[in-house]
Amino acid sequence: MKPENFYNRLEVAEEAPKTSQPGLEQITRTYEQLAKHYDHILSIHVSKELSGTFESCTLAAAQVDPEKITVLNTKTLSGAYGLLIHAVAEELDKGASLDELIQLTEELTAKTEILVSVPTLKHMIRGGRVTPLQGRIATMLKMKPIVSVDEQGKSKLYGKTFFRNSNLKKMFSMIAHLDKTKQITQYVVLHANDPDKAALCAVEMKNLTGANPLYTANVSPVIGLMQARDQSA
Repeated sequence: MKPENFYNRLEVAEEAPKTSQPGLEQITRTYEQLAKHYDHILSIHVSKELSGTFESCTLAAAQVDPEKITVLNTKTLSGAYGLLIHAVAEELDKGASLDELIQLTEELTAKTEILVSVPTLKHMIRGGRVTPLQGRIATMLKMKPIVSVDEQGKSKLYGKTFFRNSNLKKMFSMIAHLDKTKQITQYVVLHANDPDKAALCAVEMKNLTGANPLYTANVSPVIGLMQARDQSA
């Protein structure tokens, strides 16, 4: 299903869709097949605090060949994860060794940031990421959170405002601070079925950083399921 179709159906769904991770048997078969053709497998994953896939892959690697398979936790997800994988793939194409790729992944894990502007908590409540009581309080206060991940890879509240436009302004203010303190070298802009808003965000990001996004795209339904339509990341 294409993301745009998913978000349209999500708005009218009576029950919250559910996600599932690959089964251990499926992962094991994949590793076994790859191990027949490659000297080593570098398996890089989204935060283990937000997905059970990392743990399943760790178990599968131990069963197949722990000396041949390295499983890494990026402690992030979505666009930030995509940026990290892109950087690692570029170095692989340049001939980087396995140890160099592992070191690069660990370095980028510590430096990569993700910011998500959430216009409504409705889907986070339905998905269990926010309790109904927290959701009611936030809704009454008209709170618009900006969500990120902490050093362990868990979801955290990065900031908040009480108006959507103010939320984006605050997020860009945070990004400007990150650029000043850490210097943003690459970024992506993701959206939940709102390409016009994403285009405006990309323009603002170029004004802040002097660079175009690596890409702009619809966020995956798995992420959008928890955040809601029209998010910006």
